[in-house]
Amino acid sequence: AWLHVQAGFLDEGAGPLMQPIPYGVMPRLALAWISTYSLRHNTREIPLGDSPREFLRRLGLGDQGHRYKMLRRQIHALAACRLQLGLSGRTFNGQPVEQFDAWVQSGKDYRQRTLWPGLMFLSESYAESLGVSGVPLDNRALLGLTGSALALDIYVWLAHRLHRISGRPVVLHWAA
Repeated sequence: AWLHVQAGFLDEGAGPLMQPIPYGVMPRLALAWISTYSLRHNTREIPLGDSPREFLRRLGLGDQGHRYKMLRRQIHALAACRLQLGLSGRTFNGQPVEQFDAWVQSGKDYRQRTLWPGLMFLSESYAESLGVSGVPLDNRALLGLTGSALALDIYVWLAHRLHRISGRPVVLHWAA
């Protein structure tokens, strides 16, 4: 299996702006929360809140300034990125986010309210794939693993695998 993540552009109010590739713990936590919300509420429309500060609270991370800046940067990167996934001769080209109404501030102060609420609309193909193979994750477990992107990846992989086990037990070796 392979994954290719490509950076994209996002309009933050003054035209297209190139975004970085999403990386680290923050976009993993955000995508897990967004995907779980979509599954639990059976919707493609995800309310992120009136500000990144409010979304940080929804994630359970508090509202410290350095986290705000990282979340804002990584959510914008996540909303703009394109993904390619390949496995056994099949390639999926997609973009998880179809539309993102970015948090636009009228000033530089991160505590100041945004001009409109943050909404994210998942793409139809991503929402369908969640309905077929998505697994709701426990936010408490995600928060307990915020120190490591690898630990988050392993938790998500194990949650997905354990959800699909039926019949006889499956032995997974460390190398796998």
